[in-house]
Amino acid sequence: MKLREQEDLFVYQGKRPLGKLVKRFWLCSVLSLILQIAAGCIPSTGLVRTAYVLVPYGLGLCASIFLIRKVTEFTFADAKMERSVYHRTAETFDAALLAAGAMAVLTAAAELIRLFITAEKSIPASIAVILLEAAASGCMAWFKYEEADLIYKEIPAKKK
Repeated sequence: MKLREQEDLFVYQGKRPLGKLVKRFWLCSVLSLILQIAAGCIPSTGLVRTAYVLVPYGLGLCASIFLIRKVTEFTFADAKMERSVYHRTAETFDAALLAAGAMAVLTAAAELIRLFITAEKSIPASIAVILLEAAASGCMAWFKYEEADLIYKEIPAKKK
């Protein structure tokens, strides 16, 4: 991809190699999505017929997929990236991480509430869902920790 001359650039200035960060971003985001899908495969009564568990689960799944899309676009960008790519990816990781992490926590909390309200036979399944969603949220926290090293410096476009 050829960079346009008239557009400002953002150049990576972090301490760790960018390739290492990108690999960790992939690990965190894909692992979180896998954990959320695994939680959805467990036949817990909360994920089968309870709207206040299903809604945050579905939103969390969508947010995780959206985050993976951002990581994909970020991966194909270079250490020097255009302003528009920077604003679509690196600058907005926080919002995607917050949405995905918060929905995972809300799903775990809703499943826990459902477990206390209606203590049925699916106690082990509910505990498994809670633990998987908590682990998915932990992956998002790890991503946020890794993202702290993502430092870019703006280089203004050259005037002709």
